[in-house]
Amino acid sequence: MNDLLKHHLIQIGAENKIEFRHQLIQEYYAAERFLQEVGKLSDDELQWDYLNYLKWTEPAVLMLGLLDNEGLALRVVGLALQVDWQLGARLAGEVKLESQYKTIGLIESLGIPLLLTIGLLYKTKSSAAIPGLIQLLEDEDSSVRRSAASALGEIKSEAAIPGLIQLLEHEDSFVRRSAASALGEIKSEAAIPGLIKLLEHEDSFVRRSAASALGEIKSEAAIPGLIKLLEHEDSFVRDSAASALGEIKSEAAIPGLIKLLEHEDSFVRKSAASALGEIKSEAAIPGLIQLLEDEDSFVRDSAASALGEIKSEAAIPGLIQLLEDEDSFVRRSAASALGEIKSEATMISLVKVLNNQNFLHANNGGNSLNALNALEEIQEHLKYYKPAPIRTMSNILSHNYALLIGVGECEEPKLSLPVTVKDIQALKTLLTDQNLCGYIDNDQHLRLLCNTTATSENILDGLNWLKQQAEKDPEATIFIYYSGHGCLDESGDYYLIPHEADRVDIPNTALPATKFNTALQQIPAQRLLVIIDSCHAQGMASSKEKANNRPPLPKGFTQTALPKNIIDALTKDINKQGTGRVVFTSSTGNQLSWIRPDGKMSVYTYHLLEALQGAANQPGDKVVRVSHLMNYLSKTVPDSARDLCKAEQTPFFDFATEDFAIALLHGGKGLATEGWDKQKAEEKIRGISNQVNNGVGIVGDRNIGINIGTAGDITLGNLSSGS
Repeated sequence: MNDLLKHHLIQIGAENKIEFRHQLIQEYYAAERFLQEVGKLSDDELQWDYLNYLKWTEPAVLMLGLLDNEGLALRVVGLALQVDWQLGARLAGEVKLESQYKTIGLIESLGIPLLLTIGLLYKTKSSAAIPGLIQLLEDEDSSVRRSAASALGEIKSEAAIPGLIQLLEHEDSFVRRSAASALGEIKSEAAIPGLIKLLEHEDSFVRRSAASALGEIKSEAAIPGLIKLLEHEDSFVRDSAASALGEIKSEAAIPGLIKLLEHEDSFVRKSAASALGEIKSEAAIPGLIQLLEDEDSFVRDSAASALGEIKSEAAIPGLIQLLEDEDSFVRRSAASALGEIKSEATMISLVKVLNNQNFLHANNGGNSLNALNALEEIQEHLKYYKPAPIRTMSNILSHNYALLIGVGECEEPKLSLPVTVKDIQALKTLLTDQNLCGYIDNDQHLRLLCNTTATSENILDGLNWLKQQAEKDPEATIFIYYSGHGCLDESGDYYLIPHEADRVDIPNTALPATKFNTALQQIPAQRLLVIIDSCHAQGMASSKEKANNRPPLPKGFTQTALPKNIIDALTKDINKQGTGRVVFTSSTGNQLSWIRPDGKMSVYTYHLLEALQGAANQPGDKVVRVSHLMNYLSKTVPDSARDLCKAEQTPFFDFATEDFAIALLHGGKGLATEGWDKQKAEEKIRGISNQVNNGVGIVGDRNIGINIGTAGDITLGNLSSGS
C-alpha cells in the first residue's frame, strides 16, 4: 500500500478509508476482488448485487478475462443475459476465447428474432460469432443479409471477406451497400477489385458505398475510378468520391478537387474542401480562401477546417474575419484552424482582434472564448507567452518591448559602475509588475544586458532583436535604456563604454555612437523611447572626491552626457525624419548623473520609478505617457541633485513625435480619484531597492536637458533646454 500511496495511485480519504485516484485502477482492483468472490456468490447475489449495477460492468469485463473456470464464466454470462441482453452480449465476448463459442451459443439460443440476435452478436465483437454471421450472408431475407454484413464489418473479421466480396454482386442493392461498407471497415485489400467495379454500378447508393469503402481501405488502385466520379451527375456520388480521395490522400486528385471548389452544388464544394484539407494541398489554398466567403455556412466551415489542416498563414486574415461569422460552428472552426496554424503571425492577429472591445463582448463573450482557446494552443506550441487578451486591456502589455543595458562590471575595474546594474534591476522589476507597468516578463518582450553580457556585440544583437520584433508587430512600442560610461574624443566622436572596453584603446574597443545610431535607425517602430545615462558620480562627495570619481579616461577623452548633435542623429528615422523617436539623457553637457547618498540607486532612476507609478498623472489616467515622464523628471531630478548631492543635474529631452504610452498605470486600473500616493510609491521603490541590493532582481543606472520638436497635443512643465 505504501508504494501505491507513494506513486499517487491511492489516497487516504475520510475515516482513513482508501480511495483510488484513477478509475481504471479502481476497476482493476475491483475486478480482482470480484474474481476472488464470484465462485462464492449465489445466483441472486450475482445478479442483483453485481450485474444489476452499472458500476460493476467494467470490473465484470476485466474479471471474465482473468477467469479460467469455464463453467463459472458461462454461469456469469447466462445470468447477465437474464438481467440485460446487451450486458450479456458484452460479457459473452470477454470470456476466454476458447469459451466464447459457448457464450455465443447462449445468445443464439435465446429464441429472439433473428435481427435482434445479429445485433447482440455484433455487441460481442467476438470472432466466435463469425461462422454464424457468414452463414447469414446467404439468408433469404435481405435485411438479415445486410445486418450480418454490417456486424462482420464491426467485428472486422478477415474470415468474412470471401462472403462479403460475393455479396458485392448481390441483386439487392442494400445488401451490396452493406457488404461494401463492411469491407471498408475490415480494410480488406482483397475486396479492392470488386469495389472498383462497383464504382460504375447503375445504383448511385452502391457507387457511394463502394467509394467510401475504398477510401477506408486507402486503395491507390481506386484513384482513377474515384477521380472519374468527381464529374458524376449525382452530387452524392461526387461527394463520396471526393471524401474517399481525401482519405487516400491522392495528389493525383488535386486538380479535379480544386475544380470542384467552384461547383454549383454546395455539398460538392464542401466535400472537395474537406478532401483537399486531408491531402494538405498548398495548391488549393487560393480556392479555399475564396470559400471562406461562401454563402453556405457548411462550405465556410469545411474551408476553414481545410486551411487549418494545411496550416496556411495566407489564410489568417480570412479566418480572423470568420471569428465573427453569423454561424457559431463556422466561428469555432475558424478558431480551431487558427490554432492549428500555430504561428506567431496568428498570435499577433488574435491578440489584436481581442483588444477590440466590440469583439471581446460579442455573443456574450463566445467569440473571444474561441479566440482565446486558439491563442492558448499557439502559446503551448511556441513555448512562450503572448498575453491572454482579456487581460491585455487591464493589466498587461502585448506590444511593448524593452532592452535594458547596465554595463556594471567592466574588464577594467576602474571603469566599472555597479550602481548601473542595481538601477536596471529596479527598473525591470517595476516594468514587469503586472499590477504596475504590465510588461511581459519573457525573452520575447524584455531583455537585460549587464556585467559580462553588456558587450558591444550583445548590445547590437539586442537592437537587432528589437528590429525583428518591430517588423513582426506593427503596433510595437520600444523602450531602450542604456546605463554606463560615455565619452567624447577631441574630434567630436562619442563612444559608449561596454564591458570589454580598453581605456587605452577606446576607438577600437568601445561602441561608437554612430554604430549604435545606425542600429537604432533600422528599428521600424513608430514609437521608440531611448534613455541614455552615460555620466555618473557619487552623491555628497567633496570637490576633490568628485574630481577623483570621474573615470580615468586617457588624454583627449572627456566624460560627458550625450552631445546634442549625436542626439539629433539618433532621433532621425530612415523613412520619417524627426518622427517616431524620443530621446532622454539624464544630464546635460558636462554635468554628472548623481547617485543617491545611500548608494542604492541613482537620483534619476528613483524619480523615473516614481513617474512610472503615476507621479505626474491625473485621476482617471490609465497609462503613463512620455510627457508624464518628462514633466516629472524635469522638476524633481534637478531639485534632488541640489538637495542630496549639492550638484547641478538637468535632464535633457528630445521630443518630436506623438505623446505615446510607455507603460500601464497601476496595471491598467488607472490612478484613483484621490490621486498619486507618494508614500505608497516610496514604499514600493524601497522594497524594490532592498530586493535588488539583496541580490534579487535583474539589472541598471541613469542620466538626462530638453529639446522639444514638433510634438503632439501634450502639456509640459518648466523644462530646461539643453545646448
